[in-house]
Amino acid sequence: MEGLAEHAVSEQVGKAHLAGWTSYYSSKQLDGFWKKWVKPNKDLPKFRHKHFDLLFGTGLYPKMLGYCVGYFLVEKYIQKHKSSSKELLHTPSYQLAGGLMLYTALQQLIVYATIIGHIQIQLLRYSILLL
Repeated sequence: MEGLAEHAVSEQVGKAHLAGWTSYYSSKQLDGFWKKWVKPNKDLPKFRHKHFDLLFGTGLYPKMLGYCVGYFLVEKYIQKHKSSSKELLHTPSYQLAGGLMLYTALQQLIVYATIIGHIQIQLLRYSILLL
């Protein structure tokens, strides 16, 4: 999950090194994005173009929508459970969405991103920092 990798960056090397997209939107906006676009599309097949649009925020969606919502969900989980990124490495993504409902859309977005290699590379790079 992209949000998890960015939280690892924050913990290990500081917030100054976070990706720019982590601060595009306020928590209020991200909560609205979750409710308006991501949650209603939880059953969207990952091969649909709309799936890509949601993840990267293309077309009519806010820039980096899926990444930003993922970061927001991880942040809420970490705050609520007082966890670290290292503790969450083996936590299923639907648990990270915890109080916000079972979140299969986020899982699908993550699977797609993993397929293109972005998250996989990020997690490998930042998991080394956690060791």
